[in-house]
Amino acid sequence: MHPTHRSLERQYISLLSQAATYGYKGYMDSKVTIKIPRNLYNQLKELIADTGFNSVTDFTVYLLRDIVASGRIDQDTGLSKKEIEAIRSRLRNLGYL
Repeated sequence: MHPTHRSLERQYISLLSQAATYGYKGYMDSKVTIKIPRNLYNQLKELIADTGFNSVTDFTVYLLRDIVASGRIDQDTGLSKKEIEAIRSRLRNLGYL
């Protein structure tokens, strides 16, 4: 995978975890749907094949819980401020932020 795509995925996951953290009501109280691009979903599905995760949802929940439990998000994404703002703007326009 191209390093830029990897950085964008890390930033995307970071932004999702921030949204999950600040909008979070409880792990098992209720569930919400988080929409991700289908190509990212398919890549995650391939990534978790034969790993013990039953689904992309299980893997995503595992990752987000791990990020939330750490209490911090690594801000060094390798993206410029302009790129980060473009991602935030896009997520805002899509209704995620």
